[in-house]
Amino acid sequence: MDQALIPLDQPLSPLAPALVGGCLAMAKQLGRPAPAITDPAALTGAEGLELMHEALGHLWPGINHATSA
Repeated sequence: MDQALIPLDQPLSPLAPALVGGCLAMAKQLGRPAPAITDPAALTGAEGLELMHEALGHLWPGINHATSA
């Protein structure tokens, strides 16, 4: 993911919590461990990306998020 799309040190944009929640729900459906997040909107971009990479990174092993522009 590009830092311009999901700033790592900023709160998630309005649609991003749905993306994070959807990734975690998909991971659970696939039998993968996924943390229970009570308020995805409270996450920063870095936290959201980390959760998604931990939960579903095995599906797309070649995708890495950029930490600099």
